[in-house]
Amino acid sequence: QEEADLPLCRSGSACGYLQVNAYGVSTQQFCRCARTDGSCDMHWDPQDGHSITMGSDQFKFCRSPPPLHVCGRDETAYSAAFIFNKATFSMAGQQHLLHCFCPPPLAHVRADVVEDVVDGELLLATLHSCSRLEVCTEEAPCKEVSMGGGTPLVNPKCRCPRKTSCPTLGTTVAPHSNTYPQGSAYSVFCHPGPA
Repeated sequence: QEEADLPLCRSGSACGYLQVNAYGVSTQQFCRCARTDGSCDMHWDPQDGHSITMGSDQFKFCRSPPPLHVCGRDETAYSAAFIFNKATFSMAGQQHLLHCFCPPPLAHVRADVVEDVVDGELLLATLHSCSRLEVCTEEAPCKEVSMGGGTPLVNPKCRCPRKTSCPTLGTTVAPHSNTYPQGSAYSVFCHPGPA
């Protein structure tokens, strides 16, 4: 998606997300910065004054990032809201807010989904807590990989039990795959190997 096609960033929202993974550095821009704020620099740089880096994840901001305290137990660490026009149900934008700093090896773990109506807009938000990933059950994928927009994003879902591993890439992995109009996604499951 071209930057000009993106909605303007809302107050306090991250403008983009970068992830270091098995494919290199993957990027996803959420919105475009107002002209007075410059642009949303989508290059990995923890020292640029516009980034919050947590392990292999980096959130970019139009201005200086907000000061964050270290997350407490059961505290909402990150919220990703998709905003729709209530009358037409067309997408009006996204808002990605960091509420606190989640230090590795803890990670943003999906905790809840909430809906709200604010000023004629419908908000559908996914709330994430700062937690350790649960141990995978036998049927659960250990990670999901989305291959949309030419930039693969890896979403860890759980930790593999001892003596098993969850490689993103590899010939021994037989992921279940789905194809969507905007790309594809596949699940990776734990398999015997180095943990």
